[in-house]
Amino acid sequence: MIQMQDVTVFDLPVETKAYEQRIVMQNRDADFSSYTIAYTPKKPEIVKPQTSYISPMVMHVSERLKNGTLKEQESSIRTILNSLDSSTGAQFLDKGINDALFAIVDSDLSQYKGPTWSQKRLRNKHYQGKKLTKEQAKKAFELSDRERAEVNKGLALTAIAESQNLLFREVYRRTGLKPSFKDLPAVDKIVYEAKNNQSEYVKIAALNALGYLYRPEYLDDLSATFSDIAKTTKSDAIRKQAQGGIDMLEKEKAKLNK
Repeated sequence: MIQMQDVTVFDLPVETKAYEQRIVMQNRDADFSSYTIAYTPKKPEIVKPQTSYISPMVMHVSERLKNGTLKEQESSIRTILNSLDSSTGAQFLDKGINDALFAIVDSDLSQYKGPTWSQKRLRNKHYQGKKLTKEQAKKAFELSDRERAEVNKGLALTAIAESQNLLFREVYRRTGLKPSFKDLPAVDKIVYEAKNNQSEYVKIAALNALGYLYRPEYLDDLSATFSDIAKTTKSDAIRKQAQGGIDMLEKEKAKLNK
């Protein structure tokens, strides 16, 4: 039972239960008697209750993701990443959290200021091999708001990918069924950002996020995705990153075939 005073004791969010049921209903030969949720073959849809419990921690993190400063958003995303592998991680499989992460990925970078002219000058000086004082180096590489927003987009994509991993494990633990690559609800979003985001930094972050989805069941899907991106991109950096993913998957495939 969920106790309001104890945020570490919880059930899965109702949206996750509905997703879990949809996966189960794809396999109608499954033994429904062992499941923790009462599945009805004739009525696979779960009607969302009027009220559902959301832990105070999730509400706090969700609020900071939606309305916090860039630094507060970063801190909240890192809280999610640090929690997903813990015993309380499933509480973050929440639609509000997921929507807030997507909103960060979709945010308009043009609303933020980039590095100043002085920062650019000092950075160029550093890249040319010229020595900077400690004060100059600190000033040069302090993240501008636009750069911090880009970092948050990358962290959000990583959190989204890691949440999909947890969703896979929870569905498998509770039903014995393994969702396919395309069944994971956020996969298409990550792939889209890897192909279409205007920021090269975010594209690379999306490719890295896809790497977090690796498991033997997804080897072929990931290989096809990385190959498609490597062939279609016009960016050498993106092509190199995608090829790195392909090489990693080839090594994993070789291990499996031993």
